[in-house]
Amino acid sequence: LTASQVGALTAAQLNSLSSTHLTSLTATQVGGLTAAQIGALNATQAGNMSTEEIGGLTTAQIKGLTGTAIRALSTVQIGALLPTQMPALTAAALTSLSTAQIDALSPTQLGGLTAAQIGSLTITEIGAYSTVDIASMSITQLSGLVKAQLNALAATQLDALANTQIPALSSTQLNGLTSTTINALTTNQIGELTPAQVGALNVTLLNSLSAADIGSLSTAQLAGLKTTQIKGLSTTTIGALTTAEIGALGSTQVHALTDTQIVSMTTQQFTALQGVW
Repeated sequence: LTASQVGALTAAQLNSLSSTHLTSLTATQVGGLTAAQIGALNATQAGNMSTEEIGGLTTAQIKGLTGTAIRALSTVQIGALLPTQMPALTAAALTSLSTAQIDALSPTQLGGLTAAQIGSLTITEIGAYSTVDIASMSITQLSGLVKAQLNALAATQLDALANTQIPALSSTQLNGLTSTTINALTTNQIGELTPAQVGALNVTLLNSLSAADIGSLSTAQLAGLKTTQIKGLSTTTIGALTTAEIGALGSTQVHALTDTQIVSMTTQQFTALQGVW
């Protein structure tokens, strides 16, 4: 059969082909299959495609893969997908991947996913990302992570976020974090937040930071705090500020401090405060 003849087969005719017939098709013949025909493949047929056939599928054909077909692929077959093919996977196909299949995908393959595709992954699928996969995510891909996904990341996955990735998180993503999630970030990672990111954090998250995190904020990060944030800091958070940090506060920030906050300060903190009052 020529590629054109293969492309003319009906769904019924295609489904009548045995696994032997399907695997015997040449790359040229497989290339003749339409997206609709690819979509008509049953689980058995998809599961019997050779790695060469899978790696040779066009963008249009990849888009035709159904959730049933993609789920039927072995980890070896999944490993045959090219990074350039990954962007063509539909949300239905992506969300059908098992944790074993996700685990079988290399960081290079996962790197082919778009931000929109990343955002469509299930919590279970994101949970199957290795620490290497997390650290390998591009800035664009990180922007696709939604609130539920970020808060579902395990402590080891959060720890894998590189210092270059932390500054890329948007204010929406950061403010979507739970207290548990933000506390799972290391002090070094908190130290990578930009002044703009710190200035966008809601008061609840600021007050959720550990004493070590608060005490390690740089003068540049502190300068990002708005007066509304200053007013909302708990006495516990105020107590975690070092004398150097208090001394680095701007006059506008200092005048935003409430009486309760000032009274809660230690003698050393209050002395440092007088230097900028």
